[in-house]
Amino acid sequence: MTSTRLLDMELDLLEKKKTAILSDLQYKERQYNSGMPCDEGMSDNEVAVLIMSSLVRDRDRLDVEIAEKRIQLYEVQGGEIQEQQNLRTTPEIPVSGSHVEKGWFHWVDSDGQSYFLAFVNAKGSCSVRQFDASSGEAFPKPENRRGDFRDSFSEYLKQATPLHLDQQPNLDRDCKVRLPSPVLAQLQKQVQRTS
Repeated sequence: MTSTRLLDMELDLLEKKKTAILSDLQYKERQYNSGMPCDEGMSDNEVAVLIMSSLVRDRDRLDVEIAEKRIQLYEVQGGEIQEQQNLRTTPEIPVSGSHVEKGWFHWVDSDGQSYFLAFVNAKGSCSVRQFDASSGEAFPKPENRRGDFRDSFSEYLKQATPLHLDQQPNLDRDCKVRLPSPVLAQLQKQVQRTS
């Protein structure tokens, strides 16, 4: 067996491990969000968040291993990049090649109401989703605007604080009514640290 073939198989195995971790993470998030713990430790909120954070860490470590294997494969092939190279990313980034970019921010309006804002750039336009910073409840989505959200929604960003999420939720599927509990908890902790 050639080293190229072996590296291809190792890459495939790592991708499958990553898929298994993502499935486990989704399963545990569903338990947590529906308040129906099945796995050990999921009935305790603090432990549940720790378990899910551990899965996110494991997924990120696999991403590093996958990147290292791709470098090895590149070197073995003498610098040639395979066209069919599997560049899977998160489900939020379409395979078609149109890049999706998200940004999360904390924003307080002129009445003192606190929001979490999720901005998205995709296909030459951008959108914003607003969520109550206390309950995570979603507000109706305003119309999309053309261009980059940093320019098109600058009225929010001038006074907003950037936030970070370990794992991006699917806004259409997971956040239609409200933010998933682990996402809300992670955003709220960041705001508490900065206030």
